[in-house]
Amino acid sequence: MTENGIRRESTAAVFGIGVGLVVILLAVLSVLGLQPGTREGSAWLATQLVLPPDAPGSLEYAETLQFINGQTVVVLRDPSSPDEPEADPKPKPPSFSFGDRRKKSMGDWGGPKVDWSALPDDVAGGAPVEVAFAGYTAKRSKKALEGLFSGARYKSLEEIGGSGGEMPVAMGYLDWHGYEANYVHARQFEKVSDEPAFHDTVRVNLTVGPEALVLFARWPRGQVGDVGEVESILASYAPREPDDA
Repeated sequence: MTENGIRRESTAAVFGIGVGLVVILLAVLSVLGLQPGTREGSAWLATQLVLPPDAPGSLEYAETLQFINGQTVVVLRDPSSPDEPEADPKPKPPSFSFGDRRKKSMGDWGGPKVDWSALPDDVAGGAPVEVAFAGYTAKRSKKALEGLFSGARYKSLEEIGGSGGEMPVAMGYLDWHGYEANYVHARQFEKVSDEPAFHDTVRVNLTVGPEALVLFARWPRGQVGDVGEVESILASYAPREPDDA
């Protein structure tokens, strides 16, 4: 078992659900908590992975974001994918005075409760329309991986509040060039123009050294994510061992 949660054969514990992702790029920024500065190219990614000659499938390298704390995000997008409207902002929970022990469900302050089970979830999404490789410095890697993968637990739809939230659809390991990389397939419930909707995302822990590397994949709103499509993408990217960098 490695400290960073990736294993060769069967030596790491399963990680689980963490931070919700709606739009991959914005979600990564919210995890990092910083404003980006952009730069061209994917030279940094070549120091982390053995890259294919071209981006896989219909994806294209869109941008590379470098943060003041040393973290880096490389974003790939399908240019033919249409833009989507932003999700409604979530209301902030009310503040309660000291000693107020009234228990409020999320639906009480997040708006009317929603029957999320009524959403159709049989529309296959095919390949993801957006992929991001996020790199973390050694100093921040443990906390980042804990936030994204630790403490996994399946939820019931009744636990999702009226303003939405994330629940894991599946968790496990992907076979990645001799490694077993743990993943979380998550569904982010949200409202768009006050109508219920969802996004499917998959995140995969690709860490092989002291600096964490995580892949995020996003499907169009309302389409079901396919972990097999992520495996196909990762087949094009081989791990670069720390002493090969």
